[in-house]
Amino acid sequence: MKIKKTTDPLVKKYLDDVSENLVCDSVRKKFILSELEKQLADFVLDNPGCSLEDIRTEFGYPELIQKDSELKAEYIRRDRQARKKAGIMTAVIILLSLAVIAAIILLCHFIIEFGGTFNVSDVY
Repeated sequence: MKIKKTTDPLVKKYLDDVSENLVCDSVRKKFILSELEKQLADFVLDNPGCSLEDIRTEFGYPELIQKDSELKAEYIRRDRQARKKAGIMTAVIILLSLAVIAAIILLCHFIIEFGGTFNVSDVY
């Protein structure tokens, strides 16, 4: 994803490096790069003659951004898996509870129907 808005070659280079190293969906990537571009433009205006190394020192090295975003992506993936497992477990517990309630209702029905005693021979 090449950044075209800014005219400063240092800002373009830094944003391109960040874009290549950023691990996230395209909507989030565009938002992050847009916000970063605004901050970079302010930094370059406040620090005329700054170098790419000055920008990296102030905003971070793109290679480190990659590691950080990969860790966040892994955390999100694990969190989604945990939520999915919790949802499945909740559904199983609810279904088992409903089965127990149905069995109790059926048992009560037989007790009332057969006067408190129940023999298989009464059914057949």
